[in-house]
Amino acid sequence: METRDAWVNRFQEAFHAIEKRLSEVLGAAGCREGWLQGELYRFFRKTDDGFRVNEYRLSGRQKADLYGSRPTEMIAEIKIYGTSSYLRKNIDGTSDISAFLPNTEGKRIDVRRADLDRVNLKEGSLLKDLLRLRSVEAQLQKYMILVIHKNGHKDKFGRAITAIRLTKEEWTFEFKDFILRIWRV
Repeated sequence: METRDAWVNRFQEAFHAIEKRLSEVLGAAGCREGWLQGELYRFFRKTDDGFRVNEYRLSGRQKADLYGSRPTEMIAEIKIYGTSSYLRKNIDGTSDISAFLPNTEGKRIDVRRADLDRVNLKEGSLLKDLLRLRSVEAQLQKYMILVIHKNGHKDKFGRAITAIRLTKEEWTFEFKDFILRIWRV
């Protein structure tokens, strides 16, 4: 992991600014990702009039969750999950998450090429979004942003989602009700 860059610092500032409101919305499963996009839009538009939500075209009809033009051009994908009661397919589009389950608490699991090769592209998932970002050839910074709601005792999904490491360039921020993970892709 290297020192934080300007976007990671800005993401951290944004999440600190909206922490209380986000904590209230984390239980609203049907709308929280869209709500978070709106809050980040409100935060970043103050200093980046080019900041957009769901407009930067990745391929076909797919669009990146976030696009920013300052301080550098970037796109990002956002996922919000909890530590219990989530479908296992949310990690890679399949129900088999055994590759991401640590054998000891606190151990991290690096995503391997073989893990990416088996992603079910017909299902929305964390690793599908990672692959979408990796396919973008434009010279801009790319980030995966994962919010992990601390919503109870960790089941298998919770153990896997807190253990997974998408890239070596990772930053983790602890908040009262959630963990924020940011990876540069």
